This record gives sequence, C-alpha cells and structure tokens, in this order.
Amino acid sequence: MSFNSSDSRSFCVSRNTPDLARNTHEGVPLVFDLPLKGFYRWSRRRVIYLGFRPFVTPYRYDHQIMLYAELIRGYIVTTDKGFPCWRAVVLDVDKYEKMYVRMLKGLHKLKEKRPETSQPY
Repeated sequence: MSFNSSDSRSFCVSRNTPDLARNTHEGVPLVFDLPLKGFYRWSRRRVIYLGFRPFVTPYRYDHQIMLYAELIRGYIVTTDKGFPCWRAVVLDVDKYEKMYVRMLKGLHKLKEKRPETSQPY
C-alpha cells in the first residue's frame, strides 16, 4: 500500500492543532482558579465523567489565566466576582455540592452564549 496524502486514513492530529481536545477525545479543559484547590480535588472525578479535563491553573493573575484559557480553548472556574472573561464561571463560596451544581449550570449557559467568532468545540 502506497502513501497517499489525500487518503483520509493518513490524517494525524498533531499537538499544535487547536482542536486537540475534540479530535483526541481528551475532553474540554476546565481550569480551576488557585483558591478552589479543595473544590477541584472534590469535583475532579465527577467532571471527568462528564467529559471535561479539569486542572488547577499554573498562573496567578487574571489576565494570564484568561490568555491561557483562550489558548487551550477551555473554561475557567473561579470565585472572583470581577473576573473579566466570558469563559469564566463565577461561583459563590458554599458547600461543594451546591457549588458543583452551580458550576454545571454556568458551564451550560456559557456553551449556549458562546460568541459567534469562536469556533465550536
């Protein structure tokens, strides 16, 4: 069998592809802010079952977190009321079960009101 570049079986997803999460079935990135480490640990397995890829942000400042989320095309979970990004789910500090339900509702709303300029996940 010879190699044909137009053959659909020869398509390979590189790590530089912006649709990495969709093409390799890794899940949509869910970035937790640093103050939510405990909530992250509690909800990690639950959100993995729903198809997300949760992790704690490696950055400290809001603008860095926003740029990182845009780069990896993920959503942000934070308790910062003044977080200036449309990709952020802002939660009130409460019991983890209540925060979890609010987070899922917020993620659902974010997926519905996604700007037209962004590509679908």
